[in-house]
Amino acid sequence: MTSRSEGLGSQPEIFEFKDINSLNLPFAPVDDSQALSKRGTQMESLWSIKSVENSFVAVLEQFLKTVDLMDNTVLIPMKLIDLPVKDLMPSTGTDSYLQNNMNMRAFYFMVKALGIKLSLGHGSSSENEANNVPLEREIQDSCHRLNQLALLARYIRNATQNLSPNHVLPSFQDFESEAMFHSENCLLGALKKFNDEVESLEKAVLFPCLLRDHSVSEQMPQFGEGTKTLYDVFLLLKKLRTELLSGSRNFELPDPKLQQKLSELIQTFLEYTTMARNLTARYEEEVRCT
Repeated sequence: MTSRSEGLGSQPEIFEFKDINSLNLPFAPVDDSQALSKRGTQMESLWSIKSVENSFVAVLEQFLKTVDLMDNTVLIPMKLIDLPVKDLMPSTGTDSYLQNNMNMRAFYFMVKALGIKLSLGHGSSSENEANNVPLEREIQDSCHRLNQLALLARYIRNATQNLSPNHVLPSFQDFESEAMFHSENCLLGALKKFNDEVESLEKAVLFPCLLRDHSVSEQMPQFGEGTKTLYDVFLLLKKLRTELLSGSRNFELPDPKLQQKLSELIQTFLEYTTMARNLTARYEEEVRCT
């Protein structure tokens, strides 16, 4: 995916969301107040985490706030049906999740559904995985990786409570099978769980240098070749947490798998935030003219 700028171009190409039917979008207003209430709780929970402007968490928060404002403003989505989404697009680049002939009404429902999925998760799906849109797969893969790392942080915290030079750690496989660990299926929840587990790990491990005596096992989530001991993993998890909360838009994560996924997502959220903000302004203009 190419990077985007925040300006509006005069004549960009027309785009439309790929495989839009697979999102199960509600193309008529629906009463989802219960889902939105739960979503609001999730968002408040995440916003209690202190993040720095332009970090991944901050960009995600801004996208969700902008979508909420858009949803509260657009009371009659039908007013958008004859307006091309090209008028909302940034001036440079193309979006691999969009293709031709989309109108603003369809974009409104698309980002509204995306906001709910980011907050509440995807749930169980009977659809074939290959039929999921690429953006959903990127989000699901990111959630899965964050859950893996959160579980690993909990393992290190629990396994090293009575750490000594000759201490034998339980196997990660046994811990994984016995741990009461609930994996989050939404990006908001996965980010918060990862943050909480790493924060707890930092508080529990008083002498991180003792982790150098314990090697990474093949049962654990895999990292680069330089990650050989639990001390390396400890430093990696701390750096990853810092980058997600405090890094810039061009963050460099120590986990290559997350780096690729989240770098693409942050560019998408930045573009869709701009487009949702422009859509809100355009709707207000249309209402004033009628």
